[in-house]
Amino acid sequence: MGGAAGRGSMTIGRAVSLCLRNIGGQRVGVNSKSVFGQPARTGLCFGEWEERSPWPSLASRRGFAPGQDVVTVHGSKGTFPMADINNDDPRDLAVLVAKTMAFPLSNLYLTPRGANGQMVLAVNPIWAERFGRAFPVMEDFQSFLWEHCWQPATLWPDANRAILERNGRIDTQGRVALCARPDQLVVIVCGGLGNLHAVCLPSWGESDMQSQAVVDA
Repeated sequence: MGGAAGRGSMTIGRAVSLCLRNIGGQRVGVNSKSVFGQPARTGLCFGEWEERSPWPSLASRRGFAPGQDVVTVHGSKGTFPMADINNDDPRDLAVLVAKTMAFPLSNLYLTPRGANGQMVLAVNPIWAERFGRAFPVMEDFQSFLWEHCWQPATLWPDANRAILERNGRIDTQGRVALCARPDQLVVIVCGGLGNLHAVCLPSWGESDMQSQAVVDA
């Protein structure tokens, strides 16, 4: 996620794709019915830049011991880039990020409750420093993002809004939250030092993120 993809990430991604195809029996049009493909289908593998993160690693936040090598798999629709060069206030920037994550045609708005699945937010180290000063505790940052990760129900046309209302997705203030809980907004630090960008990895519907410690053969 820091520029040109290395051979390692592409090799791992292709190996996973081959396992899905040759071991899992993946067949296009049979049990793989995506309307559109995306580059991550052949491998989007990257590591956190833990040394530049103001927060504990994703692995430790998911209950693994310090020093353990952990692989986490996220069912994503691809990358959704965002950029800003105009705002130096970390809270204002976080609000903009949250609103961008809550784009109206997100898969999570199509689910009955938005209670499953994660939206991953990959922030560059410079933005992470800014956010970390305002939110030294990760859970506080997730809660702030979640408080602003919604859109007004009036944004949707009548037909869409009726379904959101039927599913109980519209709160008493006329807001539609992207997801049910702050912990569904998963923040990681990676990428280069350009300072302008973050990347959102939207959830593929209600698929839940999975983590597994690496076991030496």
